[in-house]
Amino acid sequence: MFIATSGISIAYYVTFKTYHTSLAKMESLKKLLTNPNARVAAGAQGKSILKRLNADKKVKETPKKIVKSVKADETVTLL
Repeated sequence: MFIATSGISIAYYVTFKTYHTSLAKMESLKKLLTNPNARVAAGAQGKSILKRLNADKKVKETPKKIVKSVKADETVTLL
């Protein structure tokens, strides 16, 4: 009985420790991905990635023009 209880306790400890470690690793990866100053690539590859990211930011920052129409069907197609 002692051996079975010890085995279950050790298995629980290992499982819990592994789960906690993976949560900590996921949290650090989330912080890294949300950090705008984090470097992921260097050289030409890094420059191309930064160009794409900056282009995406510029597209998102520009407000879209709302076009209104008198006809209901035309307004739906413009949206």
